[in-house]
Amino acid sequence: MSVKLEYSTLAACSPETVWKLFSQTELWAQWTPFIQSAKWVSGEPWQLGSEIELTVTQPPLKLKGKLVESKPPYVFRMDGGAMGITVQHEFAFVEQGEKTLMATRMTLSGPATVFINDGIKDRAVKGFAQWFERLKAEAESGQKAV
Repeated sequence: MSVKLEYSTLAACSPETVWKLFSQTELWAQWTPFIQSAKWVSGEPWQLGSEIELTVTQPPLKLKGKLVESKPPYVFRMDGGAMGITVQHEFAFVEQGEKTLMATRMTLSGPATVFINDGIKDRAVKGFAQWFERLKAEAESGQKAV
């Protein structure tokens, strides 16, 4: 059994503008309350095989993900998991004329997915929405990445 969680939105800027902000993993916690921190723990950031560690607030745990696809500024995917769940998380920033389709899809599989109810799915998608809408607003405002 697998569970798919998806969210997308359209930003009035280029994929490069979105990526410039998104690639600053230390800012992820500012855009969603579900991530307390994100840091690279092995390899070079955004390079295949590099590992990132996320401290998640709900449920409180640390997740490690390995970069298995990385094509900045357009797409990346990390695989990881914890507590009986395998996670594939994809992010895509696709040029749509003068705009960017910002999309994320998380696929969860494994025996513990039976415990993922509709309430958990809703909270996760709302977290993605908050993350992307805040990132989008910052990218569209033309703020310079730090």
